[in-house]
Amino acid sequence: MLDGNSLVEFLKEGGFSTLCHVNTTATALTFLRNGGLLSRQYVEEHPETCFQTIQKSDAKDKEFGIFNDIFFDVMNIWENSEVCFYGPVVFEYSVDVLMGMDNVCVTRTNPQNWDSDDFYSTIDEIADEISNTWPSSKHIVLRNQQKVDFEKISCVKFYHPCHDKDLSSIVEYNRPDIALKDIEKECEEKDIPCSISYLSDESWESILVMQIQLDVFTASE
Repeated sequence: MLDGNSLVEFLKEGGFSTLCHVNTTATALTFLRNGGLLSRQYVEEHPETCFQTIQKSDAKDKEFGIFNDIFFDVMNIWENSEVCFYGPVVFEYSVDVLMGMDNVCVTRTNPQNWDSDDFYSTIDEIADEISNTWPSSKHIVLRNQQKVDFEKISCVKFYHPCHDKDLSSIVEYNRPDIALKDIEKECEEKDIPCSISYLSDESWESILVMQIQLDVFTASE
């Protein structure tokens, strides 16, 4: 495990001030209605108040004991890649959310590609590999952290297709056009700033294909 305070210092020295958690609209609404980010295990264990769309990595996450963890990206994937298949909702936090934490780890590679768990042992090891740009494969993970409240949240960002796009291929509970008003309402009630960015036709078509292929936006029976 890494010391949260030391990692915050390292991040700020590198010019990184925020952390992002990206998810689907349906799962994002569960977070907002339950007062914070939740581990996938917590949501699974509380079906009476929580819902989440499945991810292809769920079985592997359970195998490697990270199903009860909460993941952050240092960079906003939407602003650093043309396609983000995790979902259209970004929860942006101050890096200070890690302050006082003693259960922090950083992955060397994306867990979807693991044959065995692959975390950095020290911050010095991270410093040897990371300078100005933080790779998307290196996630900050809070181990066995069932919930992260909204105390250190900066904003919620919603990435939406153009108004005239056909969204009928996405299941209704997860359609961005239907969920947008609910997400804005939940953010307003919790005094969380919420912004909307509209995607180009080309970006949305690429993302839609990725969504269908990866079964991220559509829950299977």
